[in-house]
Amino acid sequence: MKRFVFFVLLSAGIAGLYAQSVEPMYKVPVGTRATISTAQGIKLPSSFGNPSEYFAVVQVTDLKPGTKYMATITFEGGTGIYYGMVWVNGNPYMPDWNHFVGIGSGTGSGRLMPGYYIYHIFATDPKSVKDRIYFVVRSDKPWTLDFVVTPAKPGVDRNTKNMYDYYCVDDLTNGDTVSYLLTKD
Repeated sequence: MKRFVFFVLLSAGIAGLYAQSVEPMYKVPVGTRATISTAQGIKLPSSFGNPSEYFAVVQVTDLKPGTKYMATITFEGGTGIYYGMVWVNGNPYMPDWNHFVGIGSGTGSGRLMPGYYIYHIFATDPKSVKDRIYFVVRSDKPWTLDFVVTPAKPGVDRNTKNMYDYYCVDDLTNGDTVSYLLTKD
């Protein structure tokens, strides 16, 4: 009888583990390119947006303290999608996180612009104790984009334009005066 009870409890525990939801997250080490897609049904705190919108969460790993980085975000311009992008210290699915900065814009409408890209330049604080940052994307429609974080390239600044002659850099360091202190998993 004891074996039967133990087996039932063990089976229930294993079933409970499988029933827990695993929140979707793209894990992207520095220097690795990933294709990410926003989707509905991702449960994030309401400060990230309306639950009916589309989301993707990216965990960027292998960051070094005191280093300047550049996120290259590539998508098809001209598709009429509105989006928001937020850099976050700590896993946004957990209760202990905080926003660094959020940016909202759109892909534009009219002419299609394949391979349209933007850069987000950011720096990690020299006192950072964690090697990761989270990037949350919200869109009003399903959206697919390519994403890679690399060490920042000299010469890429607020005056840089992309191949469609649009300014394409968001310098989140504010001219090297702001860095992100990474303290949370």
